Amino acid sequence: MLGSELSAVPDGVDAVVLAMPGPQALRLDPPAAIADAARAQAWEPVLTAVCAYRKRVWPGFHGAFVNDHPALATVCDDGDRRGDRAPVLVAHSTAGFARPRLADPGAAADDLGAAVTDLLGLDERPEVQVHRWTYAQPRPGTAPFATDGRVWLAGDAFGRPRVQTAWLSGRATARAILELQSTER
Repeated sequence: MLGSELSAVPDGVDAVVLAMPGPQALRLDPPAAIADAARAQAWEPVLTAVCAYRKRVWPGFHGAFVNDHPALATVCDDGDRRGDRAPVLVAHSTAGFARPRLADPGAAADDLGAAVTDLLGLDERPEVQVHRWTYAQPRPGTAPFATDGRVWLAGDAFGRPRVQTAWLSGRATARAILELQSTER
């Protein structure tokens, strides 16, 4: 089923892993235990602005958290990350900035580009592309995953909201499935 779009949790398989935000998993009409765990998740949105400039004119930095800014939460030097020194900065908005703009994230391009430019004291306004992440920042969870024994819900909402948490949740899910399958043989 890899690469296949699903509209429901499939029947007739030993294990199904839903590695996605709970609100997205609910679209697949999962079993009650999974639906309950999915509904218990709380998420905050983020808008990501990819700001392309004609040339690199900002001071050298890898990335920075932006404290107490009404629009920006982080700014990262994407050319530095990629190693090609491209004049591209990537900014993530605050949830408060993103929330009222989810229906039309592209309309936030000018505001986000201006905020990045002003924050770094740049003269040039960038070309900006904006991407909406409706389910970007989960409220921390406690268990490594949720399961009813056949369907598993995993991801970054199962622990501290970090990329590492998603990986750890997936790994814990895989281990639990393998243990379950080995005891059933």
